[in-house]
Amino acid sequence: MKNILLIMPYGSVGGMERLALNFYSQYKKKGFSVKAIKIIQLEEDIIHFGEDEIALSKIDFYQMSFLKRFWFYCKIPFLLYKIVKKYNITHSISFGDMANVFSSISFSKEFKVASIHSYKSIEFKEKNFLNKIFKLAYKTTYFYFDKVVCISETVKQDLIKKCGFKFKNKLQVLYNPHNFEAIERLSQEPLESVFEEELFQNKVILFLGRLTLVKAPWHLIKCFSLLKNQDNSLKLVFIGDGDAKLTKYLLDLTVKLGIKE
Repeated sequence: MKNILLIMPYGSVGGMERLALNFYSQYKKKGFSVKAIKIIQLEEDIIHFGEDEIALSKIDFYQMSFLKRFWFYCKIPFLLYKIVKKYNITHSISFGDMANVFSSISFSKEFKVASIHSYKSIEFKEKNFLNKIFKLAYKTTYFYFDKVVCISETVKQDLIKKCGFKFKNKLQVLYNPHNFEAIERLSQEPLESVFEEELFQNKVILFLGRLTLVKAPWHLIKCFSLLKNQDNSLKLVFIGDGDAKLTKYLLDLTVKLGIKE
């Protein structure tokens, strides 16, 4: 019997958390025992795992003093170890750098899988303490993983060529799974406002996701400006928030290209 542990930083509506929920649902359908750890659990969480959810803290990092945050960082690997032992976990999957690092130093002996979800060399251009730790782990503590899953071949090559990832034999490309039945069902639900109904009356190209540098959404806007000249009824719709500076840049770009409307 497989007892599976899913480890994630938060329970927000990000792609990693949604992916963890998909994994959770599929493993439960197969009859496996599954537990899901949120390092930080908040009242406004959108992703939930019911009675199988375990929270390590209900206070966010920024609400902790420096000393409390440092102490919490030190405790997390030991808390993970205790949970693995308590529930006889046979396999664990961690989502993203933070969960990966803490899992790698928990010293538990289950089959460990880490996951990398974006171009880390771009993220690492932001110089901060956590990014330094995450990058160092690629050369040290990732040794303790049995597999490190990359969501594309490009992400894998970025790790090797630009991030100095040392344990190449552990890397495996596995594209994100999707619940197509759920997507089909949700697509039949009515829209919630007159504005949305009007917006989607014509042909639409839809971007769904956080506005971040690694997604490079300016390329889509530039491509759309070419299509717009061919079909004036076509709309480009963005759903998602993100980096405020990037959002302003994108809005300025639509003005520059003459497609603001």
